[in-house]
Amino acid sequence: MQHPSLLSHKAPWTVVSTSALCMYLFFSQGAFAEYYLPADLVTGGDEAIADLAKLSGSAGQLPGIYEVAIQVNGQYKLTKKVKFIATEETQETSDEVTNGEPTEDSAKELDTSDLKQDKPLHDDSGLTPCLSQKDLQTLGIDLSTVKNADSVDDKTCVSINNIISGAYTLFDFQKMRLEISVPQIAMQRLGRGGTSPALWDEGINAALLNYRFNGSNSSGTSGDRQSSYLNLDGGFNLGGWRIRDAWSISRQSNQQNTEQNVQHLKSYVGRTIIPLKSELRIGDSTTSGSIFDSLGLRGVQLWSDDSMSPNSERGFAPIIRGTANSNAKVTIKQNGYIVYETNVSSGEFAIDDLYPMYSSGDLDVEVVESDGSVQTFSVPYSSVPVLIREGRWKYEFAAGQYRSSSDQYDTPTFMQGTLTEGISQNVTLYQGLQLSDKYRAGLLGIGLNMGEWGALSMDMTYADSILPDDRRDKGQSFRFLYGRSFMPTGTTFQLVGYRYSTQGFHTLDETALKETSGWLHDNDLDENNGSDNTPDSSDYYDLSQNKHMRLQANISQKLGDYGSVYLNGVRESYWGVAGISESVQLGYSNSWAGINYNLSYRHERNPNFAGADNTLYMSMSFPLSKWLSSEAPPVYATSSMQQDKNGNMSFNNGISGVLLEQNNLSWQVSEGHSAGSSANVNAGMTYSGGYGQVSAGYSHSAENKQVSYGVSGGLIAHSDGVTFGQSLGETNILVSAPGANDLPLESGHGVSTDWNGYAIKPYASNYRENRVALDVSELNDTTEIENTVQNVIPTRGAIVRADFTTKVGFKAILTLNHQQKRVPFGSSVTSEDGINSGIVGDDGQVYLTGLSKKGLLNVQWGSGRSQRCHAEYEIPEKDDEPVTLVQITAPCV
Repeated sequence: MQHPSLLSHKAPWTVVSTSALCMYLFFSQGAFAEYYLPADLVTGGDEAIADLAKLSGSAGQLPGIYEVAIQVNGQYKLTKKVKFIATEETQETSDEVTNGEPTEDSAKELDTSDLKQDKPLHDDSGLTPCLSQKDLQTLGIDLSTVKNADSVDDKTCVSINNIISGAYTLFDFQKMRLEISVPQIAMQRLGRGGTSPALWDEGINAALLNYRFNGSNSSGTSGDRQSSYLNLDGGFNLGGWRIRDAWSISRQSNQQNTEQNVQHLKSYVGRTIIPLKSELRIGDSTTSGSIFDSLGLRGVQLWSDDSMSPNSERGFAPIIRGTANSNAKVTIKQNGYIVYETNVSSGEFAIDDLYPMYSSGDLDVEVVESDGSVQTFSVPYSSVPVLIREGRWKYEFAAGQYRSSSDQYDTPTFMQGTLTEGISQNVTLYQGLQLSDKYRAGLLGIGLNMGEWGALSMDMTYADSILPDDRRDKGQSFRFLYGRSFMPTGTTFQLVGYRYSTQGFHTLDETALKETSGWLHDNDLDENNGSDNTPDSSDYYDLSQNKHMRLQANISQKLGDYGSVYLNGVRESYWGVAGISESVQLGYSNSWAGINYNLSYRHERNPNFAGADNTLYMSMSFPLSKWLSSEAPPVYATSSMQQDKNGNMSFNNGISGVLLEQNNLSWQVSEGHSAGSSANVNAGMTYSGGYGQVSAGYSHSAENKQVSYGVSGGLIAHSDGVTFGQSLGETNILVSAPGANDLPLESGHGVSTDWNGYAIKPYASNYRENRVALDVSELNDTTEIENTVQNVIPTRGAIVRADFTTKVGFKAILTLNHQQKRVPFGSSVTSEDGINSGIVGDDGQVYLTGLSKKGLLNVQWGSGRSQRCHAEYEIPEKDDEPVTLVQITAPCV
């Protein structure tokens, strides 16, 4: 981009001459076009000023390539380089447009015949943007409404008001903003929140790795114990293909025994099928749990991806809430797989970044305290009601071998197909089929949209099963799901489900068992003495005692000034078993005068055990920083109380806070005690930086002490090197700003560009606009960034680049001499690489940025050979002080 001319202020006449030029440009435009000011009045002669003919027309901006922010009907779309041609031109040799992007070194003819302006102009820039067919698609214009759309290709420069009735452009040169107005009838029907598939970015070719490692070392009266967990999830992106492989390794040992468990979580190849708005996966995956229960699969799967459509329901993952009495390890399992493990500090915790392997199936949570004591509970997890919009349909097809984490299952081959169709505004029909050698099941269901009353779906499944003992059973299962969307009432999520099954009903995974009864998973190692624990009763199965009834609820409701409440619960009964199984979590939170307080209750009951496990927890948090300096970082005092199933009370008091400019270092210190045991002290901190996250904790009591630690992060290997970052999400953004080192991302939570100018912004939204911005307030004096904000729209699993144009180098005021005279006023100056440019001001001076140590400048003030020259320059060395702005004189020959 061109930089405004500098004024040297060396003599009064210089100011007068510059003012004269401004008057000249002003009076030669608009309503004052009838006035004329001779050019020789600016500097005293024609030889001292460049050819300004192009500035003396009806408008004053030069044709060329400008980087502009494009808005369509008032909505920002993207920032890109656009070629602008003078409005009066009808035929002109111009730059070739390649893939919608102009290139300056092209010598081919560009068809500009559509640029005749036979309609009123909406701006006075005198410029018309060249828009190719790809540009029109990218901006969301429906090509079926464009006149002679077949003749508009990527080599054609079109004026939008000539091909779309009622459309026009407005170029705000001062703000470098191109506003395009298009009648709504000519726009693509994307729906609210939708994006055009033409903007979807498949991403770059790259390799990626995500890692999470946690460990702890304990010693005390019961002996020494060690525990560690490593999760590795990586792969490659090649074009639109995603290759992924994931493993987990857990290890725990004591003085008597050591146990290590290695699990292969998944391995697959997949990609997005954009024309079908679907996802294809070959290898290990899980089926959708919206109609049938989610199953592990090794084979091929093709399914509709709702996230490609506007305003569609997105995936749901529950928030895992619990309490820890010390620095503890939290392990979350689903269907026998360890899907999450981390260390938490003492007090209440909430895990909200969980990505379950299955879209249904309860989550089993285990909290291991620093003294080795264990508490367990379950969180119900299932899909939302089945409902889609009128005229839409979605499907799923899966075929392959059944896959489980337990060796108690066979691997039968099965096929599953489902189809869902919105037949009217408020009614959805859905059906499904499951087939294997020993199992056949069919499902029919209906979903109802009840407006303010929420959504309801009901279905019936009929199953014909052959069990491991060759017994044949037939039965039915009836289910309903009720959900409430995000509404002004303050309901953040609500799901109530009920299922009733007859005694002969079984699921496909039950027929895959090798025996009719037994334990699903291996027994865990007792860390205290090396013996086997009594297995969790939820791991025991008996096909003669299959499920009878299941009721579940997940509710979170805001109560205005009275706080918020949540409820997670599940209640189950079994055929042939007296009693019921229950798991309920109820919580309430609010604040008053800056004081936050929480109350929660957990109830667990299992028919195989006498009594119930009831736990009550209360906590309060006081903002100590409220009474400290206004510039002090946030500091809180916390106090909590817990009562366990035996009525024992425990108390915990501490302080916690955050540090650093982006509040990305959290810390806590606490002291707790309970009846019958000595006091324990806990301390811990977690740092989130540009290269990942590290955590450390320490617990100490008279009977035990423990050190815990953890590290997590990710890396992306790409064509320009390897970039490290925080833990990767499914879809990620690679930020590229070469030369802009240690530059924070806005809202980056500790993420900054590395030594090479790269950074990773994880957890991007699929098929939605993701804003990426750099915090240029931290930019050094030798670096400039032209575009500080980028918007990208990635496909699922993509690694998309957000490229920022940087100028790294010196800032200089150069005085240019040609044939013992100053270079004419208004001459254009361009660096040899074409990146830097400017216009000569008074006394032959030009201001340039991003210059290298030495180089060559091309200077031109007319079209003739005698009206151009070349200037070599070299920035002088200055060891005593940093170089920010230099002034040098260079000959131009």
